[in-house]
Amino acid sequence: MASTFFGLSIATSGLRAYQASANTVANNISNVDTTGYTKQVTNMKANNSLRSYTEYGTLSTGVSAESVTQLRSEYYDNKYWQYSGFRGEYDEKVKYMDQLQTYFQDDSTIEGFSSIYADFFNDIDSLRGNAADTSVRNQVISGAKKLCSFFNTVSDGLKSIQEDLNEQINSTVDTINSIAQKIALLNDQINDVEINGSYANDMRDQRALLVDQLATMVTVDVQETKVVNSNYPDMYTGATNYTIKINGLELIDGNQYRQLECVAREYKDNQNDAEGLYDIRWADNHTEFPTTSNLATGSLKALMELRDGNNHSNFSGKVTSASGRQVVISNSNVKSELAMNLPSQGVLTLGNREYTYSSFTMQKTPSGETTFSFTITSETTGLSSTVGREASVGTSIDFKGIPYYQSQMNEFLRAFTKAFNDIQHKGVDLYKNPMQSFFVAESVQGTELGFADADSDVVRSNGDSYYRLTASNLRVAKACDDPSVFATADLENFENGQDYQEMIEEMMKLQKDVVMYRGSGGDQFLATMISDVTVDTDESILLSDNYTTIVNIVEKQRTSISGVDEDEEALDLVKFQNAYNLCSKVVQIMSEMYDRLITSTGV
Repeated sequence: MASTFFGLSIATSGLRAYQASANTVANNISNVDTTGYTKQVTNMKANNSLRSYTEYGTLSTGVSAESVTQLRSEYYDNKYWQYSGFRGEYDEKVKYMDQLQTYFQDDSTIEGFSSIYADFFNDIDSLRGNAADTSVRNQVISGAKKLCSFFNTVSDGLKSIQEDLNEQINSTVDTINSIAQKIALLNDQINDVEINGSYANDMRDQRALLVDQLATMVTVDVQETKVVNSNYPDMYTGATNYTIKINGLELIDGNQYRQLECVAREYKDNQNDAEGLYDIRWADNHTEFPTTSNLATGSLKALMELRDGNNHSNFSGKVTSASGRQVVISNSNVKSELAMNLPSQGVLTLGNREYTYSSFTMQKTPSGETTFSFTITSETTGLSSTVGREASVGTSIDFKGIPYYQSQMNEFLRAFTKAFNDIQHKGVDLYKNPMQSFFVAESVQGTELGFADADSDVVRSNGDSYYRLTASNLRVAKACDDPSVFATADLENFENGQDYQEMIEEMMKLQKDVVMYRGSGGDQFLATMISDVTVDTDESILLSDNYTTIVNIVEKQRTSISGVDEDEEALDLVKFQNAYNLCSKVVQIMSEMYDRLITSTGV
């Protein structure tokens, strides 16, 4: 049976409940501009009724504030994290593709390839009728050095961007590791609070904010499941198990987390790569972390694709024989040393196993096919079992990154310098000496490579072929610092005192009449490169804008549920104030009734 003062107790419960609700609204208003804060609500429920042996059966006992929880939408959270990954990926690409464009810029503000290339051939054209004039010859040699300097500068600039990307990758991995550690710690702290029946709203906000940050770097998959009593499966313990997968692999499981590590490569993947580029692995088992898979998104994927992207042009083929330390590979995608991009020493992947090689040779056949023979650094058991398997050097990446543009420059320069040197080899200099290579490559030791093996059907990784020529080591032969060492005529015409116009004509045809690069003349090289860069840049800008729009839409929808709206909070505040006032009125009325009961009846 209810006590005489039962009504006062009910009214008091309302006062407490609406006071708690008003406090929650006050907290929401105070954090309206707090980054990552989620709207909180006070959940109220009717108190348990009392059994009454009367006609109406039970007596209600008022209300209580059961809990204060967040308003979040799991659906919109997942959508936000999904599209944040795409936005992070393309935002990063836009930033670095803009830098790439500057190296191939050629307009009135910057002297680029087209003007330098045209000036060089204008200097050659001025040799007509003045072939023996040393001042004119000096102009040609100066123009050639300027052309070499342009490609050296671009190659060094691209390598500098690659090094910057490498450091950014290391920084991103450090950030991912730091976030993983913080989330795992928060998981533990949240469970400590919630297992006792409370709700760790503020810590949940911190965790969600960290996941927001993580989702811009990698693909995230978040799952939170309730932990139940193993003996009583229907009994919820109050704890949850919070897991996060990145790029499809587990990073966090409750208060346990994994770490990534950056390991500097011992060997290059591509001929022009910078030294010490990082591979990303799991620190616990040293297995590779998939950064460029189809499942991956985020800024880390963009950084890896920009740094290592080769447009699927890495070396690949099939093993036809393997014994001792020699592996022979045929049906490769490399048909000429002019387009070859594999490093002289590196890692050869046969099937799913990796072997380091110290050198290789390429044998050209009359039919245009090539056969490669790699020398493995040490004898390895089981090498013969790789026959018939796929072979590759480096990773095939479907993006035009730094290695792709370096390789394209190398391919053009090898074709151009070979054609130019072949013409020079037909003539003699002013000393009547047979002309050697005008364009050469500078080796790591500082010696000149004059391409003595250029006409051989066998190309060796350490030989003197055009494979050794790159945009970074292109030079004009030191002997040509003497303007007399340049051929414009063969020996017969030179001795007859005649300028050999046909040789100058042959050199002039190289400007645009001879196919040099991707079915076009040399003058179209820059246009082709700019086309590649512009297409990729425009695509990245378009996708960045599209995903930014989508993220903003999803964020607006997410905020409509979990964000704090000042007008809505103001209405709630008035509503709870009125309810509180009514409860106060009930207390006042009940007090008057009790006063009348006590003073008038003499109880």
